Amino acid sequence: MALIDVVNCDLQGNDWLVWKFPSSELKLGTQLIVNDTQKAMLLKAGQVFDIFESGRHTLSTGNIPLLNKVINLPFGGNSPFTAEVWFFSTLNKRDQKWGTPNPIIIEDYGSNLTIDARGFGGWGYQLINPAAFYQKFIGATHNFNSAELKKQFDSLILQKFTG
Repeated sequence: MALIDVVNCDLQGNDWLVWKFPSSELKLGTQLIVNDTQKAMLLKAGQVFDIFESGRHTLSTGNIPLLNKVINLPFGGNSPFTAEVWFFSTLNKRDQKWGTPNPIIIEDYGSNLTIDARGFGGWGYQLINPAAFYQKFIGATHNFNSAELKKQFDSLILQKFTG
């Protein structure tokens, strides 16, 4: 597999949250381009090496000191190495709707009356800490979208509502 010179994420739309760059064959000097409303994370063997804000970054042992410990330098400064690059959308996702799919039966034990209640509302989020999000939600998946996060939060909200 050829070594990668430029790594970037040009996914369209607002529904993606996390995307893994498809190749892990990198070299020192690779250009990492992180768009506005994105962060990128470099991982090797499950260890977070660095998190990059928007801009153009050159991958080198000078700006990622941990690389010195895992690669050797016999290739004239263009050492090949394998690492994963993950991109995270930092767009503010507002107006996420939730609601109870079925009425929740509430019983007043004093009067033995029951009431069918429904709940609904809205919530929003913005990804701030890619490393924590990766550890809590991503695991072995290669991408993660808004619908998957919404499904998890809806389940949590309903559990708290009915529990």
